[in-house]
Amino acid sequence: MQNCKPQAIEILAEEGAAFVCQEAGRVDRMSIHQALLDIVEQRKAKIKL
Repeated sequence: MQNCKPQAIEILAEEGAAFVCQEAGRVDRMSIHQALLDIVEQRKAKIKL
């Protein structure tokens, strides 16, 4: 899922989906995205893609 743009919460709230851009827990969305990218890159390096 992409990082949310500044106005995204307001737009999604109109559709009843503001939860998509709300942080849950102690880790922000950008940190989660970076961690996943790091994992994918490590795996790709192992299989040489």
